[in-house]
Amino acid sequence: MSLSFPSPTDPCVPLGTVICPRSALAPGRKAFRFQVQSADVPPFTGNSADPDEYLPAFLIQFEQSYYAYLNRCAHLPMELDWNPGEVFSEDGQTIVCSTHYAVYAPRTGDCLRGPCPKGSRLIPLPITVLHEAIFFGNL
Repeated sequence: MSLSFPSPTDPCVPLGTVICPRSALAPGRKAFRFQVQSADVPPFTGNSADPDEYLPAFLIQFEQSYYAYLNRCAHLPMELDWNPGEVFSEDGQTIVCSTHYAVYAPRTGDCLRGPCPKGSRLIPLPITVLHEAIFFGNL
């Protein structure tokens, strides 16, 4: 278990290491962006990435909990945020794709409305909150 934080020049977060401190997030505010290796992500439909390829991800705080997802709209595989880290609706209650306007539940990643296929959702990433840090993976 590593307590060092990712470098701004190399934001890839290996499994089992710190994504960011809890203080980097506020409920319903800007997401913390990072990258993960495809090999470290649970399998999902449509993943054609090489195991060594980096995939964009984000971490949010919603109410009193933390959630991480691949930064990939369920409608078309594009990043959700037009401006880095801006994934929340204006009221901070939902996640919104800035390109397709698909709306997602922050707790589950379920698509609530928009052009997503029925039953689609964001791809969750495992995280562990331990003391003042948030780690990538189940520790």
